[in-house]
Amino acid sequence: MERQDALEIIKRSMERPDGCFHPTQISFTAFRTLINAAALEGLVIFDVGGDLDGWVTGITRALCSGGITTTDDPESIWAGLFELVREDGRHDLALVFPDRQPADVDLELLEQWRKDKPRNAWVTDYLILDAPRFTRHEE
Repeated sequence: MERQDALEIIKRSMERPDGCFHPTQISFTAFRTLINAAALEGLVIFDVGGDLDGWVTGITRALCSGGITTTDDPESIWAGLFELVREDGRHDLALVFPDRQPADVDLELLEQWRKDKPRNAWVTDYLILDAPRFTRHEE
């Protein structure tokens, strides 16, 4: 997959036809291909359920209220939103950063926040550590 094609797919995952975020449900293999082609980073929040729009806006607001970002607008922080479902039924939410480092994000504070929350990972770590929980049935 070409990088520009991957970036376009990632961008489309942010569309809000009804005013709410609806992260694109994607297979692990397709997500890995997109991220590798686009060479992007982000966060994965484990075991989300229910209203994914609430997760996206809630996490973004939490980062803002913690001084990690200067905005609570998800479209200013994230380039893409994806939902991955593991073979055991766990739903994970991937929040992908844009092509450039968001000026509104303090990455040092984000790393500390991330370490304090046990149910998340960087996208690049997730692609390695969680691969066995997905790929047995996909490949």
